[in-house]
Amino acid sequence: MTMNSTALAKRESRANTRLSLADTIRDEIPALKELAALYHESGSFTDVKSMAQAFVKIKAGYDLGFLPHVAMAGIHFIQGKAVIGAGLLASLIKDSGKYDYTVTKHSKDECELQFFQLLRDGQWAKMGVPVHYTIEDAKTAGLTKNPVWTNHPKSMLFAWCIRQGFRQYTADLLRGTPIADNREAE
Repeated sequence: MTMNSTALAKRESRANTRLSLADTIRDEIPALKELAALYHESGSFTDVKSMAQAFVKIKAGYDLGFLPHVAMAGIHFIQGKAVIGAGLLASLIKDSGKYDYTVTKHSKDECELQFFQLLRDGQWAKMGVPVHYTIEDAKTAGLTKNPVWTNHPKSMLFAWCIRQGFRQYTADLLRGTPIADNREAE
């Protein structure tokens, strides 16, 4: 199981600061706007249609302890909402020091993740039942009509499981930040 990381330490440090939210945001905005302009101008992130969208990705990532480039790559606009992608959700779980997961099955046909929580006595305990999803489940739900599901089934099954497990077992890590809907591709 994983322990605290630098990203977690950054998140905790920001959460514990005594500066008011207004002061913090006011101090961050110029630097984040400059980065957003550069990322937008680069054209490297095709989902970003404006500097404002780049700013939203960078700011959301910053609030969660992610570097700007990681936020630009791992936060997606889906139906007009900036949502945290599966890779960043997995990172948040592993970095938390409170939760973890193991991959118990992973192929192009199925994926299964078991989630764990660190107890006060220092032991890790399984959380509920494993999260399991198959390509047949995805077909039944109509997900495989999306080319991402047919071209990358193994990745999409993992993404579905990590999002579902995050919602079910570790949602407190995001404090209400939207997660991509499992019916949507990343």
